Order: sequence, then structure tokens, then C-alpha cells
Amino acid sequence: MATRRHRSEEKILEAAAALVQEHGYDTTVEMIAEQAGVGVATVYNRFDSKAGLYASVFDRLQPIPTAEAPGDLLTSELVERRLRSLATTLSRHRALALGLQKALSEGPVARLDSLAGPLTAAIEQGQARGDIRSDLEAGEVASLAVTMLLVRVLARNEAPAMSASRVASLLLWGVAGNPQPIARAT
Repeated sequence: MATRRHRSEEKILEAAAALVQEHGYDTTVEMIAEQAGVGVATVYNRFDSKAGLYASVFDRLQPIPTAEAPGDLLTSELVERRLRSLATTLSRHRALALGLQKALSEGPVARLDSLAGPLTAAIEQGQARGDIRSDLEAGEVASLAVTMLLVRVLARNEAPAMSASRVASLLLWGVAGNPQPIARAT
């Protein structure tokens, strides 16, 4: 049986998803609370900020990745799959993506770590294999990649797979275990 807290969170997330799709980032916490049938204080008790609420809505929209055995995929393939999944979600829900981008411009989003979770796991796997530098914090690298992907998906009119591929290439070049120097033009 769902707890009262869980039910109110579900109502808030459902209201936020619907309203943001309709009104974009102009959706207020007050509008969300009213549609969910809860008080504004309840929304802020459940979610640390409007940005955290947006990230939580994305969590619900993001498909749960299938578990791959560590030896099944190359690190580059696994990272690109995770980014492609997120790029597809961002492309399908542009109003939410725009809201998340706006929220990121206003300050750090604590819940971004949850959006980046599957990518963090892929990066940690790459670190364990020696494909990715171990001196880097996997969660920070994943959050950076999510932010880069968000900007790219919103700024370019290209297929989500292309956005994911470009971000994966850039990311993996920068964090490779044995990075090759960039050739300088003379």
C-alpha cells in the first residue's frame, strides 16, 4: 500500500509533467500544487527546488537501462547507449528539457545526479577496466555530459543518436585512460 507521502509525490510529479508540457518553464510551483491538490509547502517539502522537481519528472520519463554484463560492451558503446537513451527522452519532452536547462542556468541542480545515474555507472565500469581515468569523479563527469547533451539537443536540430554520439566522442576523448594529445596546427 502506498504511503500518503508517496501518493502526494506521485500527484505532484504527474501535475508537473502535464503543466510543463503545456506552459513550459513559466509553470509555477503554485500551479503544480493546485493541480496536484496539495499545498505549495508540500511541494517544497518533497522537492528541494523547481529544478529538482524538473529533474524528478525526467527520472520518471527516462527508461530504466537494461543491465549489461561488464564484458558485454566496450566502454564507448555503453556510454553512447546511455547518452542516446537520455537524448531521446530530452528530444521527446522538449518543454521539460527547456525547463531543466533554465533551471540549470539558475544554479546547481542536486537531482541532476539521479538523471546521470546510469551514465555514472557506465563511467565507473570504464574506470574499473582502465578505459577512463580513475582520478576523475564519475558522477561529476556524468553530470557534465548530461549538461552538454541537454545543450546540444536543444541547440541543434539533429537526431538524438547524433547528439549522443558527438557528446560521447568528446567526453571519451577527454577522460580516456590513455588520452592522445591533440595535434596542433602549425
